[in-house]
Amino acid sequence: MLKEIGGFLGDIVYILFLLALLNYVVKYINRKFRNQLINNEAIYQLFIKLMKFTVKNHRYFGLMAIIFLLLHTAVQMSLHGINITGTIAAVIMLAEIGLGYYGSKVKKKGKTWLKAHRVISVLLLISIFIHLALG
Repeated sequence: MLKEIGGFLGDIVYILFLLALLNYVVKYINRKFRNQLINNEAIYQLFIKLMKFTVKNHRYFGLMAIIFLLLHTAVQMSLHGINITGTIAAVIMLAEIGLGYYGSKVKKKGKTWLKAHRVISVLLLISIFIHLALG
């Protein structure tokens, strides 16, 4: 049963990360395809609701991802010990959350911060895929 709980917690971490990543996706879609979306009022209103929800809750998805990551790590380590791919993914996620926290607190942070935050997101996604494949 503990094995299933550990897997479930890992799934929650992954889902929360994807929800946080959706922040960039909806902003990109809005920036590039807004004029096309406006042509269909119903779709556009639904998209705007999704975008507002995603942007508003971006930081909370990240915070919850870390909480569930700690729970996932505790369960998995009690069962299997240290997992290298999981540790790498966890360290990258901690770096990503650290950058997110920095970005939420520092007013004059420049564009380098945002680029680093985005690059680390891609690295995190790759590290999660590797962890799931080799786990």
